[in-house]
Amino acid sequence: MAETDLVVSVSECGREQFLKVYGYEGPVAVIRYHNREFLADALPLPDGPPWNFAFLGRVEIEQKNLDTILDAFASVNRRRPDTRFNIYGGGPDIERLQAQADALGIGDAVTLYGRYDHRSDLPRILAANHVFLYASNFEGGPCFSLIELLQAGRFVIASPVGGIPDIYVDRPEAGTLVAPDREAPIAEAMAVALARLEAEMIEPAAIRRVYIENFHGEIAHAQWCEALDLNQRPVE
Repeated sequence: MAETDLVVSVSECGREQFLKVYGYEGPVAVIRYHNREFLADALPLPDGPPWNFAFLGRVEIEQKNLDTILDAFASVNRRRPDTRFNIYGGGPDIERLQAQADALGIGDAVTLYGRYDHRSDLPRILAANHVFLYASNFEGGPCFSLIELLQAGRFVIASPVGGIPDIYVDRPEAGTLVAPDREAPIAEAMAVALARLEAEMIEPAAIRRVYIENFHGEIAHAQWCEALDLNQRPVE
C-alpha cells in the first residue's frame, strides 16, 4: 500500500477503511458504483392495493437482516392487511424465514420466490413491486441491486452501512435510511412509504434521475478520466 500512487474506491466509506485497515494516507479517488443501462426508462408503479414491499438478493439473515425486516413487516401488515412482502433470491435462510413468517401469522402475505434469472426476470420483478427493503447489517459498496433499483425508479428503505449512504443521503426522493438493529424504525419507514404511495408522492422518473446524474456509466467514465488524469494527457 505504501508504494501505491492512487487507490480507487467505489464509495466514500473506502477513504476511512483504507486508512484504518492499511494505514494508507495517500490519495483516494471515488469512482461511483455503476452498471450498464438495462432499462431505457423508469418503470411505472403497479396499481395498488395491494402494496408490495420486496427484497431482491441473497437470502441470508446475518448480512441482510431479513429476520428484523420480516418482524417490521409483520407489525405493518397487522395494521395494513393490504400489504405484501415478496422475497426474491436464493440463499441459506429461505426455510428459516418461511417458518418465521408462519409463526408471526403472516405466511399468506409473504412469498419467497427463490432463485431467479437475473438476465430475464429482473424487469418483471421490479415492475411488480412498489418499495424495496435493504436494511442490511453490513455492506461493502452500495450494491448492484440498489443501482438497478435506481434505474427502474424504485424507492428503497435501506440502512446507512457501507457505501449505501452514497446513494440516499440528501436524496429523499430515492429512498430513506434507517437503523437496522430494531424493527420499529424499519416499520415506521414502511408506514411513511405507504402514505407516500397513496398520496402519489413517489415518482419513478425522479428516482431514475439520481441514476442518470450520478451512477450512469458515462459518469463513471468521466470520474476514471479525472482520477487517472487522462483529460490532461496528449493522445499518442
